[in-house]
Amino acid sequence: MGVLVMGKFRRILRRYLSLLFIIGFLSTWGLDLALSQSAFSQTNSPSQLVQKGVDLYQAGEYQKAISEWEKALPIYQQQRNSSYEILVLENLARAYQQVGQEDSAITTWNKVSDKYRQNGNLVQLGRSLTEQAQAYLRSGKNNNALALLCGSANPNSCLPNTSVTIAREQKDKLGTISAVGTLAEIYRRQGDYDLAVDTLEKEVAQKTIEESHKFALLNSLGNTYFERGNLALTRAKAAQNSDREQAEKLQKKAIADYQKALKNFQSSLEKASQEKNPKNELVALLNLIRLTYKNNTIAANSQTQSIDTWLSSAIALQQKLPDSTFKVNAGIELANLPKIGENITVPLAQCPSETQLGKERSQQILDSALKTAQNLQDKRSESFSFGALGHFYECQKQYDTALDFTQKALLTADTSFTNQDSSYLWEWQTGRIFRSQSNLLISQNKTAEAGQKELAAVQAFERSFNILEKIRGDILIAARDVQFDFRDVIEPIYRELARLKIKSANSASIPETQRNKQLTSALETIDSLRLAELQNYLNNDCVITPTQIQKVERLIDKNTAVISSLILEDSLVLLVSLPDGKKHLYEITENRDRVLETVQRFSPKIVKDRLAKDSYDRTDYQNLYDWLFRPLEPYLDPAQIKTLVFVQDGIFRTIPIGALYDGKQFLIEKYALAITPTISLTTTTKSDSRQEKALVLSVSKASQVDDISFQALPNIKSEVEKVKLQFPQTKVLQDENFSKDSLEKEVKQTAYPIVHIASHAVFGVVPEETFILIGNNNKLTIQELEKVLRDLKGGPSSVELLTISACQTAAGDERAALGLAGVAIQTGVKSALASLWSVDDRSTFELISEFYTNLVERKMTKAESLRQAQIKLIKTKQEDRINNDYDNPYFWAAFVLIGDWS
Repeated sequence: MGVLVMGKFRRILRRYLSLLFIIGFLSTWGLDLALSQSAFSQTNSPSQLVQKGVDLYQAGEYQKAISEWEKALPIYQQQRNSSYEILVLENLARAYQQVGQEDSAITTWNKVSDKYRQNGNLVQLGRSLTEQAQAYLRSGKNNNALALLCGSANPNSCLPNTSVTIAREQKDKLGTISAVGTLAEIYRRQGDYDLAVDTLEKEVAQKTIEESHKFALLNSLGNTYFERGNLALTRAKAAQNSDREQAEKLQKKAIADYQKALKNFQSSLEKASQEKNPKNELVALLNLIRLTYKNNTIAANSQTQSIDTWLSSAIALQQKLPDSTFKVNAGIELANLPKIGENITVPLAQCPSETQLGKERSQQILDSALKTAQNLQDKRSESFSFGALGHFYECQKQYDTALDFTQKALLTADTSFTNQDSSYLWEWQTGRIFRSQSNLLISQNKTAEAGQKELAAVQAFERSFNILEKIRGDILIAARDVQFDFRDVIEPIYRELARLKIKSANSASIPETQRNKQLTSALETIDSLRLAELQNYLNNDCVITPTQIQKVERLIDKNTAVISSLILEDSLVLLVSLPDGKKHLYEITENRDRVLETVQRFSPKIVKDRLAKDSYDRTDYQNLYDWLFRPLEPYLDPAQIKTLVFVQDGIFRTIPIGALYDGKQFLIEKYALAITPTISLTTTTKSDSRQEKALVLSVSKASQVDDISFQALPNIKSEVEKVKLQFPQTKVLQDENFSKDSLEKEVKQTAYPIVHIASHAVFGVVPEETFILIGNNNKLTIQELEKVLRDLKGGPSSVELLTISACQTAAGDERAALGLAGVAIQTGVKSALASLWSVDDRSTFELISEFYTNLVERKMTKAESLRQAQIKLIKTKQEDRINNDYDNPYFWAAFVLIGDWS
């Protein structure tokens, strides 16, 4: 399937959210500014320029300060005055940071570090490396930051010449706190909350730490606990359908983490107040406000008076701060806060029913933010201020005024390649406004005018979409320090554009050729959404790059059809692509909520009914067939389709599609089936598996990892023997011999077209919780597996099939299902065989054995091999040697083929 290559990866979400939400991590780790007046007490011209810059900086006139210092710098360079040159460079780097010029800040800090290396000032070298690392972090470049700070994922094993090592060796307390604190911030952004908490708690516990330095540690600890609580809450919701007891434990864990976050934020506020640092006070207050909105339990335990006090204090502090991008962003956030008790909304994307501050106060704060941005001469902040005002009037349904401000935001935005994320936002907002105007005109029976507005909306959404597509390879995953995700600020554009294209294609007056063209365009939009979703889920520093963008027509042979589902706000849509190039659209007529509720409970119900034998209720099986598939039969039957490839959306990914039942047969009895998360990264190639080698990785013993107990798999040994029988040149790494090191060594020596993993594999709601159990109670994460396979002799694309026979996936959870579907994409293999839930290892042995027999001896395609293996279990009562209970869907329906079905 797709090829994973290292490189820049998804910068949009990071930039967008960092501009809207004042998280306040990195700003609190800053070191003392080199703005000493005494250092520039001379009366010559450059020192006057520098002093003027100092005065301007301290007054919040950052852009003007930069201008003065940029005049002074070449003079000191000509004079070869290295000491003053370094001080000016440090001042410039910090000023660039204040106005959001992170690339300039990074370049300047690099120059500062070089100067300190040359003059041997190791204390200042370590500090400058930390500040450069912080600049990298603000730009979303976590790996670059880690290399400067520590060079290792273990804070106790940092490499020489990194900032942590230098600070420790020089016994620089402030430098150590800043470096270690920034390192913990990387761990938090990478989702390693436990390591981040441990690192920060150790620093806080040190008796030698000065009180003035504790704010940053407490603030970062609060944010780390907050994010860990968010993850526990997400996991609790995922477990709600399949494991209520586990869901309750996770919910309690989330509440406990939120309480710890509250305690640390309150302590950080006290420290900032004691230090009389208004910016840090505002950071702490904003964190307390966010936390209160996020968690209803904490909100219930907090007096409304306290929240009102925090808000009043935050507004007062924000107004008094010197002009900066921080001040602008804080104003935008405060102005968009909904009424206390409501869920917090996404600024510039969602409208609260009513703002906490009221219309008049919110407008005043946004007007003030715009003036601040204009004073800064910061076009980016000015653009966001215009856009925020446009959104304010959009929510007030004053559409003409909203459009005027939004157009100003577009004109002010930096249109260079590196900052097109702001342009995409304003085009999206423009599309929303035109769409609202169209709906209003329709309600007034002004059909012609409404049509013009809808066309303008489509064009705006197209422009926004095109910007996203251009810069998708340079988007960085949104770090977990923001409370809004991909679904709030990226996904809606794709869905709305696809909806409008489908609406156009569904018009009765459109010619057939134009209709097919519109549906093709809609499918391409949907597939772009699938790719973006997958990139968002994988959450690493890799970019998924298709070796060649695939279109549906190039993939399907004369007997294959592709079915794509799409969940829209008001409808559920199925799109069928046939071998002759024709597309067919079907809008599900059953009540949308009823369909989604049935899908949500379908997989958990199958697991629950595993002991029911033949007496399980097939109502949902049949209803889903009637709603999701029967209407498509008139398109499929005339085309003599034998293989169906599903590209599913959202909760539809959790459906074991082969288990749909028409009243007489399951769908798998009629068609060979496969799934793929995105057509763009799917390839189909004929392969001969008969004489190929296999690498078998297995753990049969009971194990425990991350406080999770895994039962022994006694039938694994038989499964391994079956694989060895089909592939005589099989290498087995089993139990204690299956380690990350042994795997790395083996794949570098030999190319293996078949990789069979006979061990517990867990697919969680986030990639960090997706792993394979290896020997000695250890685990191999999916990211680590991807890195290992990248070193495979012949590359990961030489793997025809990756089989994971003992998956544990959160039944009914769409993000876990997305992770399962994305396993072939991330690892780079052509196909993967896995299961949607954990299945009894005895029945798994029967199914896997039959699958390989079909693939190797009977020369079937992968999809047909799986189909026939599943049918064998369905008809198990005709087989004396197989347990008759295996015809229950629990035992066979979970297995899915991902990727290449040929």
